Amino acid sequence: MKTFDHQIREFKLIPVVSLPHVEAGLNLARILTRCRLNAVEITFRTACAKDAIAEISRAYPKMLVMAGTILTPDQVDQAA
Repeated sequence: MKTFDHQIREFKLIPVVSLPHVEAGLNLARILTRCRLNAVEITFRTACAKDAIAEISRAYPKMLVMAGTILTPDQVDQAA
């Protein structure tokens, strides 16, 4: 298994998104996968971030799904 450091170096572009709802994240992941962009950062600016990260990770296991804009210790726990 590749380390995070090795995975991140492979990507030339990582979209950073703030999602209005989980379904938007799943639609985005589908589009990104079709475009061979297998990484995304989901910001914790919206209430659905935790669920979107979980659902995208489950539906697209080969996609590198990261959490961003984490501002509190609680958000760290949610992201993990």
